[in-house]
Amino acid sequence: MTLPYSELLSLTPSAKIYLYVLDATGIGGAVSYFCASSTAAGANIVWQGVTYTAIPIEAEGFATNAKGTLPRPKITVSNIGGVVGAMVRDFKDLVGAKLIRKVTYAKHLDGMPGADPNRCMPDEIWIINQKTSEVPESITFELMAPIDAQGMKLPRGIIQATTCRWSSENTDVCPYVMTCDKGLATANGCKVHYPTGNLPFGAFPGTQSIGS
Repeated sequence: MTLPYSELLSLTPSAKIYLYVLDATGIGGAVSYFCASSTAAGANIVWQGVTYTAIPIEAEGFATNAKGTLPRPKITVSNIGGVVGAMVRDFKDLVGAKLIRKVTYAKHLDGMPGADPNRCMPDEIWIINQKTSEVPESITFELMAPIDAQGMKLPRGIIQATTCRWSSENTDVCPYVMTCDKGLATANGCKVHYPTGNLPFGAFPGTQSIGS
């Protein structure tokens, strides 16, 4: 599905669009897609063929520098409708879930003339460290970088850097779990099966692998 160009006219072509992928598969949940922006008609944003649900989101603290401690960004998500609140209750405050922040420009969204869906910033991968506040209207989470999660045990597993932990019980997450070699960029790994991106890789590159 693509968006009619007329519905995107109110978005400045040079405006940055922030997209969020909440990957809770590592703690027993699912993958959800959110975006703080919407079209002029109030419709959801579509990029690279993926629909991102429009929801009020406030993010802060994502800036990084070469000195000092690693950043601990905070993200506040609207709980209108109770969708996020339900996930918080079902999956222990979503602690250990992976949050991927994607940044592109309005002119490259699906449906825009001459859009290049590959023009985007590198993905930012974060881990939900804790829920810091919850009120009926919104929920705030503190994030941390994967490398800052060394030694952190998830509710249903242990963080690993290079070996995907999906098994035959997770074919709904990845249909190749029975035949791949569990690597990211290996001969029969994740990038071979998903050459265009959106990898469901069940590990956290950049962290220190820890035995069980």
